[in-house]
Amino acid sequence: MGQSKKKRQCPAIGREITSAECGGGRHTRLACPPACPFDPFTLQNYAQALAIEDGLTPKVLRRMADELGSAYPVPKSDRNEDQVDCFVRSVHARFFERDVAGKTFAERWEATGYAGLTNDERVIFGGQAQLRVALLEVHRVGAEHVEAQDRLDLAAPPLLLCDRSLAAMAERFSTLLTWVYPQPHYARLNGMADVVPDYSGMEPEEIVRAIVQHLGGPAEQPALRVWLQKNFALMHRAFAACTESIQQRRFEQLGASFHTVVYRLRASMETLAQRIAAQPAVVESPVDAAERKAGYTQGWVWLDENPDADVLRQPGRPTLGNVALGPQQLCLKGGLGERFAALRAAFESSCGDAVELVSERTDDVARQLALRHPPQFDPALVPPALLALTPQYKMNVSLVNPTEHGDGSPRELELRIVRDNVHGYAERALPGLDGRTPREAARDPLLRPRLMTMVKQLVRSHDQACRRLGASEDINGLVRELGLTELDFPPPPPRTPAQQEDLDELFDDAQDEAAVYDRPPAPPLPAGPLSKEDIGLRFAQLSQCYLNPLDMVDDCDADSDGLIEFMEQYTEDWHDKDHASLIASVATVWYLVYPPDFYAAPLEWKLLEDQIQRSLHMMAEIPLHGSVAGVEALVQKSSQPALFACAISVLMTGLDPKGMREPARQNANLQALTLLHALIETLHVVAHK
Repeated sequence: MGQSKKKRQCPAIGREITSAECGGGRHTRLACPPACPFDPFTLQNYAQALAIEDGLTPKVLRRMADELGSAYPVPKSDRNEDQVDCFVRSVHARFFERDVAGKTFAERWEATGYAGLTNDERVIFGGQAQLRVALLEVHRVGAEHVEAQDRLDLAAPPLLLCDRSLAAMAERFSTLLTWVYPQPHYARLNGMADVVPDYSGMEPEEIVRAIVQHLGGPAEQPALRVWLQKNFALMHRAFAACTESIQQRRFEQLGASFHTVVYRLRASMETLAQRIAAQPAVVESPVDAAERKAGYTQGWVWLDENPDADVLRQPGRPTLGNVALGPQQLCLKGGLGERFAALRAAFESSCGDAVELVSERTDDVARQLALRHPPQFDPALVPPALLALTPQYKMNVSLVNPTEHGDGSPRELELRIVRDNVHGYAERALPGLDGRTPREAARDPLLRPRLMTMVKQLVRSHDQACRRLGASEDINGLVRELGLTELDFPPPPPRTPAQQEDLDELFDDAQDEAAVYDRPPAPPLPAGPLSKEDIGLRFAQLSQCYLNPLDMVDDCDADSDGLIEFMEQYTEDWHDKDHASLIASVATVWYLVYPPDFYAAPLEWKLLEDQIQRSLHMMAEIPLHGSVAGVEALVQKSSQPALFACAISVLMTGLDPKGMREPARQNANLQALTLLHALIETLHVVAHK
């Protein structure tokens, strides 16, 4: 069949060209503009570029394996171990390590004209060859892209980055250390990223430099970027250590404690109830279930009549603690040390002559929290100077009337806090501004940079809260009020609850994905079917790798990009054992074709769906009910008989022979054989491409 002669108008050269000329020359011989509808690298055609990138990945891995052989960085048998190190080794093996002639793998391939790649794949890999570490501060967020500034090069123009996951979860002024590479009309992230931990009053590049210098690295460019590229895994661990050290310091600073004091009544319960209710700072409150069980029948909340300004800005009325009264005794409960002391003093001043102390107890809540979350980080990775900048935390308890805040839901209360954090901010005297207000600091050339950093952190936390709550609360009015035009970027678009994940979770997922796609490609299958001996050896190795079948199933769903979830749509009405047996068999088949620790070619879902239909027709022609001969005939019709026989063996191992007498379960068994046959046929085709 000859080449397509279909013509299209080319805006790069101002005349018609064939589709073959377009596909073979865009961004190499042709300078394609951003508006060309035939260019897969425009923002509008981003999905096309992603599909090309998916096809490029196995070609890159195959060439690396052919060239580097045993030098290819293979993950350890525990695939959750050293994922960052494996990723960094893989990146360096492609783009940074040089041979005796001074050439990288990418440069050696480029010298061959990127043999084996299409023109579009050459464009993508040519951009990837310019991979570098960047410290990205997000400014604008769109539906599929973000605009960010590389804080390692403040003189450079902002980067337009196409990345759907990042766009769905980023907030303004989120900052991450990651890898970027250019494409014709935008830039792309590569593999892994770390959110920079937050230290009050410090810009992200100052935090990075402090950590790098603490670890023995350089502080200035270009040596700083080179060091970060070489020590990205070390920085990953240092960021994690800093984040955990902040949590530990939070527990230490919190000073949270819970106090309980029990008194015996010396006056009647009625008399004491009247005296308590007469106090101006007391509000009646029902006792909880635990208090009722202990014999208490009446309760009150004792309000704080002298709260500080920070507490007053929060919803509700600040409290000192609670009072519970019963026929024989009275109990004071509260936390936060000084406030409980004030509660006890106020109560004993007004009612002390009517009670007699029985017992008192203090529970150190902060210490209990710290014991539940023992330090897991290496403190040597945390600069002492940053420890001193750990944010200060306070706790307070307030009595909230739900009807005062919209529908009274927790969401409405949180929205009230979000609004109050912004309202009046310009006039608050802040310690971080030497006691000056933000309005005053905005006019002071010495304090203005410090204010900019603080407002960035405020905007980021504001966006995080709005995303979590599904709200649209614009903070830009405050930014403009303070005259901080440099920070006046539009708020992110509304995101659905399904998109509301933390950046930390996003990049945990990215690390898992990087561990998948930076493995060497699976060894090719032989031209003919795998023998019984081949299957036996592969099955033995798989059994050693996965002692728990559930772990194998979870990994299979990730490595196959959803094969388990796809198969489960056929098992909704099945018995649990039938479902579990099929899923275990599916995962076994996958890993017998694509052994663990190797990259698997993307599964062709349309091919699998078509094959399921073909397998159904074939199954109708073979009598299987109670027929060993029928099953054997089915096995022999497979492109991989030994593999199919092994899959059937795994399938039958988890089934109960008595239960299989039920017609519904016999039907599920036939469906399972059909699905396994279709999967094996599909993998056989894909693995031989």
